[in-house]
This record gives sequence, C-alpha cells and structure tokens, in this order.
Amino acid sequence: MQVLSDADLEASAAYHLKYTVGEGYKGVLLNGFSLDLAKQNASGTWDLPVPGTYVINAKGAIAAAFIPLNYFRRTEPQSVLDAVKAL
Repeated sequence: MQVLSDADLEASAAYHLKYTVGEGYKGVLLNGFSLDLAKQNASGTWDLPVPGTYVINAKGAIAAAFIPLNYFRRTEPQSVLDAVKAL
C-alpha cells in the first residue's frame, strides 16, 4: 500500500479534484485573514484540492472516496483500511 501526498496538486488535477479560489473568496482571504494562498501553496497558485481521502485501485480509478461536508473532519482510518481490503 502506498500513501500519496499531493503538495503540488498534480494528482488532484489528474482526477479533476482541484479548484481555483474565486476572486471574491480570494479577497476575503487576503483582506480578512492576510492569507496569500499562492505563497502558502507549493504550487504557487490559488488552487485548492477537494478535501477528502481517496482509495485508488491498481487501474488508477477511484475505488472509494471519503469526502466530509465539513472540511475540518477527517476520515476514520478504519474506513480507509476497509476500502483497501475490499479491492
């Protein structure tokens, strides 16, 4: 089993799981929170991944996706292990 970290959002882009922050929200982040996302991102962009955990099968297809509505929540490890065992 491999675990992927996608700091440059390359995998997110390949699976169409990234989006660019809109101008309105960009202003909120810059003006309201002094947060320049482009400086924080390894990619140097205003892109963000769709937050979630994905189990990808040997053919490169997403076999299971865990996408909480509240992006502060994280997937339970046992759920991921169960999805991997089901492959």
